[in-house]
Amino acid sequence: YSCIESEFSAHSLVSQISNRKVGGESYDLTKFGGVIATLSDRDDINTIQDVSGKIVAAASISGLGSGQMQFRELEKAGMSYINAPRQLVFTSNQGKVVNGVLDGTFDVAFVRTDQIERTRDAATGELVDPARLKIINPQPDLEIDGVPFPFESSTPLYPEWNLASLAHVGDDVATEVQSAMRALEAHAAVGYGILGCYDA
Repeated sequence: YSCIESEFSAHSLVSQISNRKVGGESYDLTKFGGVIATLSDRDDINTIQDVSGKIVAAASISGLGSGQMQFRELEKAGMSYINAPRQLVFTSNQGKVVNGVLDGTFDVAFVRTDQIERTRDAATGELVDPARLKIINPQPDLEIDGVPFPFESSTPLYPEWNLASLAHVGDDVATEVQSAMRALEAHAAVGYGILGCYDA
């Protein structure tokens, strides 16, 4: 979506509500952020500029929460996300990114908000203790509709999967589509029934 927003001047109409269950708490969120993390005892990595010359891992080059958001922050800091790191590794799995930082394979992790709190340590099978990692470039006072965002983020917040209108779509049409999508909320129970089909 961030590419569509910047290239085509798209405007978000509605966003998926993502239910995130972390540490016994449940959060219904319409936005999420990107995290730049390293081991808490890495004294050589404290700022976004310190990513330079390090081995960085992300899920994919096209992933928003584990790649694109963090790449944008590097670019805003005047750094190339391709040339600044010593190596950029794509794992296709954000849990592997977090575990790779924990075991020393990678210096820096690019993952979505709440990934650290949901990752199981590959060595112990237990949930990762978030205190083992520190967040680089933490954004202050993040909130959604006036409610404090419950996770640390290195980037601004972006909408979860969303439906957007392009600049040439009239406000009247965009408003009608937005209203129709919001009316679907009354049928959310159907989604839970479908979700049950995937339980093993």
